[in-house]
Amino acid sequence: SSYECEIIALNSGLDIAVDQNYEGRHIHIMTDSLSWMSQLQSLPIKPRRVNAIVAECADKLAKLTKENMVDIHFIPSHVENDNNNEDEMKVPIGHSDDIDQLAKQASMDGDEIQHDPFISSFKLHLKKRERENLKDYIKERVQASRFKGYPERDKFKILMTLNERKIEPTTPLLNRARTGHSCARNHLKNLNMDDSNICRWCNTEIETIEHQVLHCKALQGKLSKVRKEYKGLNTSSFENALWEYPQEMNRILRRADGDRDSEREEAA
Repeated sequence: SSYECEIIALNSGLDIAVDQNYEGRHIHIMTDSLSWMSQLQSLPIKPRRVNAIVAECADKLAKLTKENMVDIHFIPSHVENDNNNEDEMKVPIGHSDDIDQLAKQASMDGDEIQHDPFISSFKLHLKKRERENLKDYIKERVQASRFKGYPERDKFKILMTLNERKIEPTTPLLNRARTGHSCARNHLKNLNMDDSNICRWCNTEIETIEHQVLHCKALQGKLSKVRKEYKGLNTSSFENALWEYPQEMNRILRRADGDRDSEREEAA
């Protein structure tokens, strides 16, 4: 899932906008993250229901809308093949310039965009809303677009509840491991940035972060201490551990990352 990376990108953009101290502007936000919009719809914010980063986004939106009008445009980037195959894959909407044209149209006239039957979009007007009214406003106005196959929620909603201590600050290493967005070959091949998804160290298994940290035989010597530390965690899976033990897993990932770097240097 790319969910958390999308939210981090949106959050970073909102940071920039807030820092600019805009007044009297018409700000357009383009997103293909239906999960983000659905999470906003889940306000008021409750840690077990709403990602902590979404809470930050809502707070920054409230600041922006005190002196500006903000339009949030939902422009989906994927639809499904129109057939009855249960294993059908999502395919991109045409070319990138199609999306660019939609964004350009939205920014120029601000009108609701309606296009082919597989896709719909909406915008959310937030004009000078007080911070305390933003939650009710979003719940009242946001109606997630509903078209075939697009998930309303994802596994992060469930996994967030695994951290019983508190919702702790995340880190880039944790984000990459949770979402799979990394320089691991499996992700690069999915993006057509690499010809192979086979591990560059062992040349046998698919290269993912979990494989590198826990299973790659070629890295067994380098990562023996890291793997011993992981075995000490009371968890049922690598994925769950990333949420149950964020501090411990961040340390494990940091050490593993350093050890892999030294392996690359020796190989070079």
